Amino acid sequence: MINLGTPIKKFTISTHCIKFFLQSSSKECWIVITDEDNFQILNSFDFSNQKTIIGFNDQIIDLELVSNDSELLIATNSKEPRLMSLSNFHTTLLKGHSKDVLSISIHYSGLVATGSKDKSIRIWELETKNCIAICEGHLESVCAITFFEQDLCFVSVARDRAIKLWKLDKINLLGGKLKKIKTNIGLTSHYKDVTCLATSPNDTIIASGSMDTTVKLWTRELINYSDLKGHSRVVHSVAFSPNDKIIVTASGDKMIKIWSLNDQTCLKTFEGHSSSVTNVAFLNHGKEIISTDGGGLLKVWNVKKGFSLNSFEEHDHIWCLSVSKTSNLIVTGDTDSIINIWQDVTKEEELVKLKKEHRKHLMTKKINLFTRQKSLLKLHSFV
Repeated sequence: MINLGTPIKKFTISTHCIKFFLQSSSKECWIVITDEDNFQILNSFDFSNQKTIIGFNDQIIDLELVSNDSELLIATNSKEPRLMSLSNFHTTLLKGHSKDVLSISIHYSGLVATGSKDKSIRIWELETKNCIAICEGHLESVCAITFFEQDLCFVSVARDRAIKLWKLDKINLLGGKLKKIKTNIGLTSHYKDVTCLATSPNDTIIASGSMDTTVKLWTRELINYSDLKGHSRVVHSVAFSPNDKIIVTASGDKMIKIWSLNDQTCLKTFEGHSSSVTNVAFLNHGKEIISTDGGGLLKVWNVKKGFSLNSFEEHDHIWCLSVSKTSNLIVTGDTDSIINIWQDVTKEEELVKLKKEHRKHLMTKKINLFTRQKSLLKLHSFV
């Protein structure tokens, strides 16, 4: 029997089983491959993690662009949401939940909320990647979360249909100690599962969509004041216009509807998807709408004219959508672990069109001037 001796030092490299452990030819780093096909590059001297690359994402459940669109926060069939750099694909796993993460939301202040099957919501600081608070109170899996646009508050809903409001603005989250947060602002919302949440740009209205085919409108203190009825199947997505007093909804009935927030009436219905519409959002300051469906189709619509401007098909099934608030990036994720990053070139195309029209106008002016000069020359010769 060979005696290997006593280990000099122990390192915790991963919480997952390690399949391969290889040293580079330069002996400057070690390469670790886990049973989830994650690649970790470790420093040979102190085994510190230099880079992590996710080899397989599984089903993309939710995603959001963060950090001025330089990173992407991804929720998959995993208890560890993944913060991935879009420049070099280095990924940080946010460890803390004990079961799969189902929903994520980003606040402009740099905080992240993640809701999980473990019935809890965790608050993370993006800069440090640390969990700074745990919100407890739901009795079932937390399936949807959304931060307010301005105030440091968020709304959550669980499988038990309980909707809760969490106010973080009066809590010192950055004190160094993990905070335990509870709320007494909550009630049962719909009579079937809630599928989506959204808040208005001025933080005065909350919208919730449900499997009961309705969208409920709430005040910021969770007082239900109106129900939007018109869809015939589950409402998968809801979004507020950034400029106008309208809201858009997407449903399993293959329809997209625009509603007035003034009188809660349906203003327009968009038809064109051949399968369940899974996501919807506003583009270009509310002038356009982007939608996705279960068949992998992505469509762009003109809000005022009510027709489809373009269609794209790069997925088999689009499950989630994130539209940047600061740039022209759009991200879609599907059930086959594929993430596509899109660039909205509407403004660039409009600029090219304007330049062409300007050149055409200048050419027309030159032709008219030349024609008049030629006519005057002929007249002068005749005289």
